[in-house]
Amino acid sequence: MAQTFRFERPDDLEILQQTKLSVAVVISCRGGQEKLDLTLASIAAQSYPSKLVSVYIVDDGSEPALKLAKIRPAKTKIINYKNDPKKWGKTKATNAVTAGLKEDVFWFVDADMVFDPDHLAHHMKWHHDADDYAVLGWKRFVKEWNYTPASLKKSLDNSEFLDLHEEHWGKELWETRSDKTNDLRNPGVEGFRNFVGATFSITNKSWKLLGGYNPDLVTGEDVELGYRIQQAGFRTVIDRQAHSWHLGYSTYEKFADELKRHNDPTLAQY
Repeated sequence: MAQTFRFERPDDLEILQQTKLSVAVVISCRGGQEKLDLTLASIAAQSYPSKLVSVYIVDDGSEPALKLAKIRPAKTKIINYKNDPKKWGKTKATNAVTAGLKEDVFWFVDADMVFDPDHLAHHMKWHHDADDYAVLGWKRFVKEWNYTPASLKKSLDNSEFLDLHEEHWGKELWETRSDKTNDLRNPGVEGFRNFVGATFSITNKSWKLLGGYNPDLVTGEDVELGYRIQQAGFRTVIDRQAHSWHLGYSTYEKFADELKRHNDPTLAQY
């Protein structure tokens, strides 16, 4: 395992024509079938070789249970995770499923994302370069969308990702911190706060060395993981070429006060 406590890295890497690393796409969710179907359609359109990609949908007590979408990557399966129905079990469910996975790289995504066809390829160029990267994709938020999985897949196949939405926004604090830290090349003390879970990838070895998510956390698990990634000396990369759309408002935007009351004292303990 190559580790460094210096955060230097190449200024840019080109998408690889020859690839060898396998990818497990992990999507932990409860409900949200309509958005999940769009997410799967965009993953099916990825340029990274499909033979190297497997998708694992972790269904944490959805009612009704989630179903496999018609348009999806060839190697896609649903894993049902039994949790207390009153609890959101992303951390425990994700840890339980990834413990048995053998793929070289884990790509964790939320079930309300639409990805540019080269999104995964941009993640994977870093993991082929070295094994100590944790890679974050670049996302923008959209309020409305009118495409179906079929029409979305057609648009993506026709290189129309950026034409899908004229109006969109980003998280101002997140983007400002990205600018100030040179996309986490110089993370400083609080760079780990930019580690978010909508789209990030890390090697299987690094994930398991870190111990995965902290299972005691209900929310804030990504930030806490980012802290441990930074403390371990791994290099966190924000790749602005790995474009994605987040369908709708973020959880933080919808429940800011509640999350602050929970996360501030909880994360302070760590």
